[in-house]
Amino acid sequence: MLSQYSSNSPARVSSIFLADLPEELLLEILTHIELDDVRTYSALHRVNRRLYRLTMKPLYRSFPGRKPELFLRALALSSHLGAPDLPFVEHVTWRQWARVTGALKYCRPTQERRLLADKLLQLEKKGVISRAAPLVERFLSFDRPDEDTWYLELFLLLTPHVKSLEVFDSWYWDDHKYWFRTLCSNPVRMSNL
Repeated sequence: MLSQYSSNSPARVSSIFLADLPEELLLEILTHIELDDVRTYSALHRVNRRLYRLTMKPLYRSFPGRKPELFLRALALSSHLGAPDLPFVEHVTWRQWARVTGALKYCRPTQERRLLADKLLQLEKKGVISRAAPLVERFLSFDRPDEDTWYLELFLLLTPHVKSLEVFDSWYWDDHKYWFRTLCSNPVRMSNL
């Protein structure tokens, strides 16, 4: 019988975990995952803090058009985001019918809305945007589905790196209101579009 320490015994294999790999190797692994493979990125996103940080950009680079309040909340709650805006989002699909049919159901609690409102007010305080107060006021007092048509404006102000925007069902919008007042006062926020 061979001793486990003899030179003739099989080599011991040490366990290497995903969390132990160097960041460069993790980044290389991530390049081999399709950008639209949300399930894989979502699973990796929950493994540990480092993978959470590394998968943030591919996971949140596009918004598919459903439940924008949850999408914004996820980005706003990200602990490593020091910037007041959300730099990862590049492609937005906006489906107004989803907002109309589920607006009250998806109306977030006031404390969650306060997080996003504070980010917007931070931008105004730093001089990045102007005239944010009326939009913040509407956002915080929102409690009716027919009052959320300004939501896209808030969404776009918080995601200034958007390169493409596709809007569906704009016929739901009220033609008797002025649109995007705050956004029009801040055209630089949309310079990538």
